[in-house]
Amino acid sequence: MRILHTSDWHLGRVLHEFPLLEDQRQVLGQVIAHCAAEPFDALLVSGDVFDRSLASEEAVRLWSGFLRDLRAACPDLPLLVIAGNHDSAARIAYAADALALARIHVRGGPDALDAPVEIRDASGARMQVWMIPFLWAGDFDGDGGRIRTQEETLAAAVERIRPLQDPEAIQVAMAHCFARGASASDSERVLVGTATDVEASLFASFDYAALGHLHRGQRVLDGVWYAGSPLPYSFSEAGDAKAALAVDLARGRAPEVARRPFHPPHPMKRLRGTLQDLLDDPVFAPHADSFLEIALDPRDAGANPFALLKQRFPFLLHLTYLDPEGGEAPPDAPVAERAGDLLSDYRQFAADLGLDAEAVERRTALAASLAADLARLETA
Repeated sequence: MRILHTSDWHLGRVLHEFPLLEDQRQVLGQVIAHCAAEPFDALLVSGDVFDRSLASEEAVRLWSGFLRDLRAACPDLPLLVIAGNHDSAARIAYAADALALARIHVRGGPDALDAPVEIRDASGARMQVWMIPFLWAGDFDGDGGRIRTQEETLAAAVERIRPLQDPEAIQVAMAHCFARGASASDSERVLVGTATDVEASLFASFDYAALGHLHRGQRVLDGVWYAGSPLPYSFSEAGDAKAALAVDLARGRAPEVARRPFHPPHPMKRLRGTLQDLLDDPVFAPHADSFLEIALDPRDAGANPFALLKQRFPFLLHLTYLDPEGGEAPPDAPVAERAGDLLSDYRQFAADLGLDAEAVERRTALAASLAADLARLETA
């Protein structure tokens, strides 16, 4: 059996106030191209389809268009999708019963943990895919005891599944969680309180665990993998090679995992140097179409460098300064432009409440003022 494993699409994401919908549209086209180019038995999306539980209209239209285009290109390919912590379980699973008739299987909550999707290939090989969406502490409190941690919640889910596994079928788990020992980036939403990391060994009874939540593609244990996000969503991911995972599976054999690369329309890069070099040196010319974070010589702080650099690098998103020894600037160094994800997130949140554009901007301006006051207090 052969699957293509992806995750963490975050449709509707805004990066430093730059909307990523068009980039996401192009990379979803690459997902479909991979599916059409090779004989896969299923496409798996392991959570965080949307960036917000109340997804924007544009993000929902993008998702709908993907489903249409996938079905046109690959009419018989099963698509399996679970909710992540960014998704609304109820909204993403809307019309799930009807979608299942088109071999599109969506699970938002824990109600159907004991009902795997079963897939057969032309040779008669069988695969059970157990779909475990992001679970909140308290999801299983009705079982007679209070479950307080993410690990206890996931363990309870696996305990429900284990006695139902068919030893003759290939066993695959989809889950959205933070496996202990894996490498995070700056773009995952920080979860606090009872939503903590889990032991990857919980997936020992499966031939392959297709995980979502962390945005770096990586192997955690044999048979336990993160596909990572198809686009970089923070500058901590600059230089990361984004890919889907093509996984060949057979009972009693370690999975064979190969990368199927994505090619972002705007690669993410970090540059550093003097203002004059960055404006004139031809070595920087290939980065004109990249999302950029530039660390600048502090002597150039008075020249309005952000506006000047934007003329050569239209996708410059973040500017900071080097210290005199060539490292990053200390916390109190001047910053020409720091749009930041915080205000971008707040603006999107306010818009999602249904406020008109003027009200959104008033509230965002107030949030910016509060953030500036906090910054002054931190450096006082």
